[in-house]
Amino acid sequence: LPKCRPQAFAEPFRGAVHKSIAESFRGALHKSFAESFRGALYKSFVESFGAPSESIVPTALPSSSPSCSKEVDFDMCFALDMSGSVCSPNKNQPELCSSCPDQCKDSAVNDGTCCDEFRSIQDFTIDMVTALDSFDGQKSYSIVQFASSGSLVPSSGDKQSTIDSVNGLDYTGGFTNHAEAIDRCREALSSTSLGSNKYMLVITDAVSTRPSQDPVGSAIASADLAKGDDINIIPVFVMFPGQDSGLDFMSTISSDGNVFNVTDFESLEFLEQDLIEQVSCSADIN
Repeated sequence: LPKCRPQAFAEPFRGAVHKSIAESFRGALHKSFAESFRGALYKSFVESFGAPSESIVPTALPSSSPSCSKEVDFDMCFALDMSGSVCSPNKNQPELCSSCPDQCKDSAVNDGTCCDEFRSIQDFTIDMVTALDSFDGQKSYSIVQFASSGSLVPSSGDKQSTIDSVNGLDYTGGFTNHAEAIDRCREALSSTSLGSNKYMLVITDAVSTRPSQDPVGSAIASADLAKGDDINIIPVFVMFPGQDSGLDFMSTISSDGNVFNVTDFESLEFLEQDLIEQVSCSADIN
């Protein structure tokens, strides 16, 4: 009979047993370490934040902007500045720019528009009308142009006729008469339907220089009369770098003391969403 070789049999057996024990030990060690780590992590979390509730229901993420009414009855008057400061080439030394002389004219726009800055006012107004018209409810628009004096621009009050009126404006140049601008808007809004929210958006880049007697005081007095008629005055003020006056005056004529201001006419478009929320959110309160 062949002799049995215990050593040849034992060595593979010992190797298998050793390998099995080692793997089991490593597995147990790994499991023990993982459980200890999870336990320590959970304990640290509880100590820092408290124990979680049994049922955690995720909440909706906050909106990036207020959610306000989409069904708003309102009447809006836009007072558009056509004074010389709008098209003056040097904003810190404004000219009258009456009838759009060569030094005030930009070649990229037609003679009626005169300069890029006034085109920005027109585009901003048209964009605002288009956005506001998406609200449900009754609404109407009116346009007042102002420089040395203010006048109501003929329009039937709907979206398209308002846009046509804005596109058809001819820049005048001249001084800045906020008092007449506010008075003409007040008259336009007084003839609209009762019960609707009334807004006056005054788009300008300067303090009052007309009427010749107390121009600033006249503008403030006109604004007070409009506020007394429950008209919400919202100033949109273009304040150029180096300009150190105007914000306090605009804050005084504002219904809530707030002024929407930018540093150039091209930036007006960035105010659109905030202004739309101003109309829809304040309508919820009224």
